[in-house]
Amino acid sequence: MDGNRPYSLLHAGESLDSPAIPWLERFSTFLSRTEAMANWQYTSIGGGSNGPWIATLSVNGHPLNDITGQGATRRQARARLVRRLQENQHPLLHLQLLPEYQANQAVNGDPTVDGLSADGSTSGESSTPNNDLDSEARLYSTNAEREKYESQATLFGIIVALEYLERAYVRDAINAAEYTPACTRLLSQYKTMLKLVGDSVPSVEEFMRRYNMDHPAALHRVQVGVPATIEHSSEQQGSAEGAKWVAETTQSFITFMDALNLRLRAKDQLHPRLQELMTGYARFKDSAKWEGRGKIVSWLITLNAMKASDEISEDQARQLLFDIDHAYHEFFSSLGGAKDNS
Repeated sequence: MDGNRPYSLLHAGESLDSPAIPWLERFSTFLSRTEAMANWQYTSIGGGSNGPWIATLSVNGHPLNDITGQGATRRQARARLVRRLQENQHPLLHLQLLPEYQANQAVNGDPTVDGLSADGSTSGESSTPNNDLDSEARLYSTNAEREKYESQATLFGIIVALEYLERAYVRDAINAAEYTPACTRLLSQYKTMLKLVGDSVPSVEEFMRRYNMDHPAALHRVQVGVPATIEHSSEQQGSAEGAKWVAETTQSFITFMDALNLRLRAKDQLHPRLQELMTGYARFKDSAKWEGRGKIVSWLITLNAMKASDEISEDQARQLLFDIDHAYHEFFSSLGGAKDNS
């Protein structure tokens, strides 16, 4: 760039009085094209925390003591300082441009030639993003993007809440009567939010890795899909209530095996039935010792990781039927053993 010709923050046809000149964006482009580093300082007029403000500037470690900007906000103060740089043809604007911007520097410093900027972008566009560190960083520019990020934030909060709930339960900070409905509600909310976030969250494991979430208890709970009171239940029951539980659990076993025999294979067809089966199965105090318990939990995790429309393969269906049938006979045998010992 010619040392006698300063860089111009104005484009062709503009003047200092032209409306809506993006001074800060233009200055950011200038800094980028000279590889200069800017550091802003602010002083509140009157000492208050809400301004008005006086902005001062240092470039490459050198303070510009001869120029300031004043405004109701910090951004406004910076913009007025930059305008004064252009108005005064400040020596700062004589900084050497990078070689790729020097060749096509146009008359009067307007960095456009025949509608193209020196870096190849069209006139009025800047290839350099605004590096204004004091302005609000927006995650979204459309309503759809806003909904996506808000949904992800809600999912994040549900996982954190589940982690604290699990820890509170294992430390006896809350009892089973308080824990179970709270956990069931959070799991229901989790499943709803997982549908809403859609393709932006391929899996909960990927989501937790993306945002550095170290919540193993919550991860296990959403993988299993049922509260710990159901996964590891050891409730004592009276004879009348116990008979009711036996009938309900037997019905759940038969219903689930019938579903497999009727060739139901989708997650949304099998998971609710298996979850209902696990709820009844886990009520029995000896169920923790049964081999079938671990297999049912394993299948719950497998189904829980699938999308609602995903289907298990025929090999998986055959293995699942075998495991559930084995668990049913083990459950039925335990009832017979209890009668023999009575």
